[in-house]
Amino acid sequence: MRGKAATQYSYFNRERRRREQEAFEQVVVPRFRELNPLLAVVPYNLIPCCSDCNKAKQAEAPDSWELETIHSYHDMLDDAVWIKAEVIEEEPVAFRFYVCRPDTWTNEKYNREKNHLEVFKLNEL
Repeated sequence: MRGKAATQYSYFNRERRRREQEAFEQVVVPRFRELNPLLAVVPYNLIPCCSDCNKAKQAEAPDSWELETIHSYHDMLDDAVWIKAEVIEEEPVAFRFYVCRPDTWTNEKYNREKNHLEVFKLNEL
């Protein structure tokens, strides 16, 4: 391959690698790499997310279970309605999300879900 064709192939190859790297960087490792480096790339432990949420999660360093964010695979949250939204009728229309504490939940679980909304700034979207 020579000339223009080689240049185009090289460009597309570089673009493909860049997109693959960006996609990989959007994967969240729920448990800290420093604590469990061998588990950092176990497929069951990887959760896809957008770059803003990924950065927000990486900025947190919870020192208790209550301060950890929700893990979409490990945490069972389908036992009750726990998240609700209020419609704010203004221009443009907005929503305010909040956690409703089910009677069956402990304080720790309720606080953890509230923390999840705060960490990911769902009310700022």
